[in-house]
Amino acid sequence: MKTQGMTVADGTFIYSTSYGRTNRSNIYTVDEGATEIDPTARCYRAPSMTQGITDHNGRLYVLNESGAAKFADPPPRNDVRHVHEADVADAVDF
Repeated sequence: MKTQGMTVADGTFIYSTSYGRTNRSNIYTVDEGATEIDPTARCYRAPSMTQGITDHNGRLYVLNESGAAKFADPPPRNDVRHVHEADVADAVDF
């Protein structure tokens, strides 16, 4: 639900979810083969309006649409104008 982006890393599906300017986003990690959010899923809070997400060479990159001029008025909860990045292992290994 509310998925804005998705990538697969190390057999784990990683979803960027978001809905609305004032709501926080979530990054979910779900083991390969899962058919729903189950106890193996992990959820990480993120700034509002997360969008695309990708894995590149062991790094996870998340884009936010809140930094786009289109969303300046009314202002979003979080005005994120740069790419967030982290090691994929930090999201996959808990």
